[in-house]
Amino acid sequence: PLYSNINCECPLVIPGLQKRYILKALQIYYGRPRRLSDHRLDYLCSSQSREHIYGGIFLSRPKGLKRIERILGIVLISLVIPVAVSALLNIIGGREWWSIVLPFLLVVFLIVELILDYILKLDFRHTSLLWPYLLLYYVSLWGMIGYTFLIGRPYGFFTLLTYFFNLFATWYSYSRVGHG
Repeated sequence: PLYSNINCECPLVIPGLQKRYILKALQIYYGRPRRLSDHRLDYLCSSQSREHIYGGIFLSRPKGLKRIERILGIVLISLVIPVAVSALLNIIGGREWWSIVLPFLLVVFLIVELILDYILKLDFRHTSLLWPYLLLYYVSLWGMIGYTFLIGRPYGFFTLLTYFFNLFATWYSYSRVGHG
């Protein structure tokens, strides 16, 4: 098969499902992509997972599904590991600056998310911390989109598509409960 040589472990509840979904969608819509090193593909899987998980979180909030929201949040925070490893491998490999800085933005955001939502358990969404948090959130999202475009246009467009899904889910949550 076209993608049989790719080894990607996406940290999701159903291992391999996200990888197959992403790669099959890319194959259907954009044809044969460039070959990726494993750590770049891990970053791509992590970034796609992040978008889908956030969508799930935003869609579960208005329904009052607190347990699902919490589980998805923990899975989301776990994405810090493959993204940090990807950034480290980029440093070790002497890659371009953007392949280090852009994943690092996502690592910083996920650490901030861990501290605010899971360690300190602050209700920061109704405080002055919201704006710096949102700035970091969107900068890390845009950095992720930029990174995937730099890997290859098909990956960038696919990530952009999931970004718009995430925006819709955020709007839906905000319209129902007053925050994303």
